Amino acid sequence: MKKLSDEKFRELILRDAGYCDNDYGMPEIIKEEFNLDKIKLIGCHNIKKNDIAHKDCGVHFYKWDDKLERFFKNPFNYIEILKQYKFMFTPDYSVYLCSNPNIQRFNIFKSRWVGNFFQRHGCVVYPGAGWGGKETFSWCFAGLPDNGTFSISTLGTFKEHKKSFLDGYFELLKQKNPSTILCYGKTHKEMEGTCNIISCRHEAEVVNTEKEFEKSQKLYPSLLFTVEEIYGKRA
Repeated sequence: MKKLSDEKFRELILRDAGYCDNDYGMPEIIKEEFNLDKIKLIGCHNIKKNDIAHKDCGVHFYKWDDKLERFFKNPFNYIEILKQYKFMFTPDYSVYLCSNPNIQRFNIFKSRWVGNFFQRHGCVVYPGAGWGGKETFSWCFAGLPDNGTFSISTLGTFKEHKKSFLDGYFELLKQKNPSTILCYGKTHKEMEGTCNIISCRHEAEVVNTEKEFEKSQKLYPSLLFTVEEIYGKRA
C-alpha cells in the first residue's frame, strides 16, 4: 500500500482535523443508529480487500499501538476496506496511567480523529471510550456523542487497575449517558445493571490478549527512566 509522505501527512492533519465542537478541540463522532443483534467481530489486523467471508462483522481495534498507527498515518488506504464491514470501532491508542499527560491526550485525539475521518468517508463508527486517571476525566470523553453507543475494553483491569477502570466507567455513564456499551472482554460485577451492555468478544483472542497485556504491565515500568537516571543527579 502507498504510504503518505511526511509532508502530505502533516498537511492532512493540519488541514483536516475533523469537525470539533467542544472545549478541547477533539474531533466529533456522530451518534450511529444500527442493528446490534448478533455482534460478530474481526480484528483490525485481519482485515483485507474483498473479504466476503466477514462482511457481516464489525472491526475492533483492541490491539497493540504498533498495529493501529497505520490507520492514523495512512487512512486513505483503508477507506474501501473498512467500508466492507458492518461497522468499526475506533483505535484504542494507549492511555497508560503512568504516561505523560500530553501523550495521553494526543492518543485520545488520534482515536477521535480516525473515527471522524472514516465516518465522514462512509463507515459506520462506534467510538471507543478510553481514559487514564481521574485527571483525564475533564477531556477524555470530548468528541463522543451524548446517549451514543461506545465500545470499551476490560482487558487488564481485573487486578491492580480495577479501581481506575471502574472510576472511568462510571464517569463515562455520568457524562455521556450511553445507550449501549459494547464490551470487549469480561464485565465486572459492578457493571451489572448500569447500562445496556453487549458482550462482543472472541473468547480465545481475548484470553491470549489478556495474557499479553498482563505481561506488558510488568514489563512497561522497567522501561521507564527517571531524569536523574538519564542525565545524572545535579550538583
